Amino acid sequence: MYDVSKLRSPAECRTVLERARKQGLTDVYNAVFRRFCELAGKENEDPTDPLVRDFFETLAAYEQLLTDAMNGDAMLFMRDDQDETAWSVIAPILDNDTPVHQYDPGTWGPEQAGRLTADVGGWLDLERDHSKRIAATRRKKS
Repeated sequence: MYDVSKLRSPAECRTVLERARKQGLTDVYNAVFRRFCELAGKENEDPTDPLVRDFFETLAAYEQLLTDAMNGDAMLFMRDDQDETAWSVIAPILDNDTPVHQYDPGTWGPEQAGRLTADVGGWLDLERDHSKRIAATRRKKS
């Protein structure tokens, strides 16, 4: 892998970026582009400013995403069926059709949640069920 720490200015980065692009060296291009963003941010802006840092990090992330899309790498993208399934879950919440039930911290949740698992015996109470298993094991041993 190309050592991008050797690059000391945005101008040097541009030269390497152009060569990497022409040669189709995507990994080198991505690494040098990130370095270019770092150096450009240091030259033009206060690098400790969170907005400047976020801008260049975001820029690099979008560059990676677009490069992957152009190269046909679908690793970071959802398939159509995944997208439809995700929206089928989220849309009712956004439409405010799903009520929000309050419950106390440290409890198993609102009473209404019990209806979700009623047909399979309810929620698994780990403490209660673990105690039952220990008691059953002790009875078998005695």
